[in-house]
Amino acid sequence: MLGRKLFWSICVLHTNELPLRHLITSIDGPTSSDTGFTGPVCSLLSSVNEMQYNAKFKGVPGGEDLTEIPEYILVNMSTDPNRWLTTAQSLVYMWTRKHGLTGKELNTLEILVKYCLQVYFKLYYDIKVHHRLEDGPKHILTQLRVMRSQPKKVQTAVTFYVWTRAWFAHSECVLLSLMASQSEDDRRFAVTQIFKLRAGEEYGDTSVRPRITPKLNLSATSLQKLISWQPGQVHEPAFTCSLSGDQIQEILVKPYEVPEFSIHTQSTERVVKQVTEAAAAVVEQQARDGFIRARAHHRETMPCLLQV
Repeated sequence: MLGRKLFWSICVLHTNELPLRHLITSIDGPTSSDTGFTGPVCSLLSSVNEMQYNAKFKGVPGGEDLTEIPEYILVNMSTDPNRWLTTAQSLVYMWTRKHGLTGKELNTLEILVKYCLQVYFKLYYDIKVHHRLEDGPKHILTQLRVMRSQPKKVQTAVTFYVWTRAWFAHSECVLLSLMASQSEDDRRFAVTQIFKLRAGEEYGDTSVRPRITPKLNLSATSLQKLISWQPGQVHEPAFTCSLSGDQIQEILVKPYEVPEFSIHTQSTERVVKQVTEAAAAVVEQQARDGFIRARAHHRETMPCLLQV
């Protein structure tokens, strides 16, 4: 409609949830809009808070260390419930309870708990702390690395959904990350790719192009090897198309400063929800503004619900 290409930024917190959802469906059972979880393991999650503590539960390795969340991010995190984050937390909690599962069902729970600890939580923490545009491809690289430590059954269940939702593996995103890298080798690789694309032109091509998620190299250990760089499959980032050849050349000396946009949209979604609730409760702009400000003040005063 605009006649030019745009940069796609898809919420990576959402894409991190999809593999967990499909893993649960694959090894435990599907979800139902009427009853929620239907599998023998996850159907117990609704009663997990009523289960007694099991002092003899078996410890599960947590995998790589979690990224520490700075205080300034922690205080601004939403207290709104997130279905899949809550599901992952409840699965880990249930592992420490007297749940009564045995045999195949116990093995299913252990697989899910390990995935939550070693993959889902690892990526969730990384995304919350590192959420700039240039961080998107790095999270995919991390996801592939921690996935390789999972059982074959898990990899089979989720790899397809990791690949098809790897929006930040598009060449434009990877080039952006490489240009912002502290590694001169990464920046040189990106600059070389851009000059190849321009084929002697001073500026980049801003015309509309097909936006197809590339096939991932599942064994990649660096951004340069994450995707194929075959001609016809590579596109210059929309952000740099307006830079001259000399400005692109300068990236060899100094990393490119990527515009500050977040790669997760939960804060935006909360705002949409608040405006929608205000519109349903009161009439006129001034009243809606007061409704939203009152809610915001209440949340600052009492950020969490108290249980008596």
